[in-house]
Amino acid sequence: MTDRPFSRRVLLIGAALTIAGLAGCARDASSFLTGTPSSLAGGSPLLRVTPQVSVSKPTGEAIQKAINSLGSTGGTVYLTAKLPYVVDRPIQIPYNNIKLIGKGAGATQLVAKPGAVLTLPGYNEEYLLVVLGASGVTIEGLLLDAINQANSSGNPRVGVGVWNSSVVHLFHVAVQNNLGPNAVNKAVAVYKSTSFVFGGGQVFKSRTGIYLSQTSKFAINQTSITGCSSQPPIYSGPNAGIFVDVSSSGTLRSNLIQRNKIDAAVMIKDSHQIVVESNKIQKTFAFPTGSGNNGVAITGGGSLRVDSNQFLGNSGAAVAVSGASKVSVDQNQIRDNGNVGQVASIQIAGDTDTVVVASNSISRIKRGTYPGIDAGSATGLDVNGQILNNQVHGFGVGVALGTKSKSYLVENNDLRLNATCVTNNGTGNTINGNLC
Repeated sequence: MTDRPFSRRVLLIGAALTIAGLAGCARDASSFLTGTPSSLAGGSPLLRVTPQVSVSKPTGEAIQKAINSLGSTGGTVYLTAKLPYVVDRPIQIPYNNIKLIGKGAGATQLVAKPGAVLTLPGYNEEYLLVVLGASGVTIEGLLLDAINQANSSGNPRVGVGVWNSSVVHLFHVAVQNNLGPNAVNKAVAVYKSTSFVFGGGQVFKSRTGIYLSQTSKFAINQTSITGCSSQPPIYSGPNAGIFVDVSSSGTLRSNLIQRNKIDAAVMIKDSHQIVVESNKIQKTFAFPTGSGNNGVAITGGGSLRVDSNQFLGNSGAAVAVSGASKVSVDQNQIRDNGNVGQVASIQIAGDTDTVVVASNSISRIKRGTYPGIDAGSATGLDVNGQILNNQVHGFGVGVALGTKSKSYLVENNDLRLNATCVTNNGTGNTINGNLC
């Protein structure tokens, strides 16, 4: 079968895509994919007749030819080949209103050709698929396999890249096997863009999972990230399951981030108005030396919320905050974190202002000697914080306020079943109404 435009009959009838269900995060990425794009985006798809092209030849070159044939008019490229598409140069989407639609990760795969150098002029990183300066792009129902290979150029490898674009949606897209020797490989990387959505996807075995830089109005929803690892034996990075860097107005919701050996499951740096909500974050493993790695690590920025998440068995803190202001850590379920290095489950670690820790359940099955919540133990001041209505059980100290804590309110917490209820070595702190 050769590549050809769809018939008029197909244009009128449209196409139905079936996507296989997610059976488990640890399985190969080709087995996941649930839901529909409209359910993830919160809206109903518009029925429009636009140019459509089918690509049955299993090469990246054939996909590029189809995208170019639509050009500035826009339209839909359907990927129908039964064999994997072999990618030997980056597939580029530089046009507005392009849709690239596969039949699901189990059926449609884009695989890097061994030894291929996937660089673009003017870019250091290598890409299997990249959106460049475009708007209204949708990529759906496919898997990208980076084959764990170092390219001859020595540059980091990216599965899907987005540059200087807006309204880019990835639905049911998987990226796997990006553990080549460069420590800054990324499964998905978004730069200087707005209105980016990644929903119902999966990252399996990458260095960093999803990276967003100078990006605003984004959402990462219902996505699984597992098997990520920093570079041994020297752990350069940092790497994270989701890394939000100098970005704003984003949500990370209902994701599963587990069994990764990286600096943090979620890392937020110098960013504002970010919501981390209803995620399950567990088993962020430690490196062979040093302290454990955190569930959520926040450095700089402000107006951030970490609400209603589950943190289980992370080697470092469940949540660590430094250099940030107006941070809410609220209604999280936190159990058995901080085993490596014996660190607090919630660490307020210097140069913070107005961090509110409220209504969390924090516990350990086996009592530790370290605090459940710790503030004021780092070098910079932690000021104007509030620790309210938390249940903290199974620690050496329920709440520890170090010498660098100032004007903290610790009130109405259940701090029973700890060796010590509260320690207060700070300045102007108020301890009131706690159950010990």
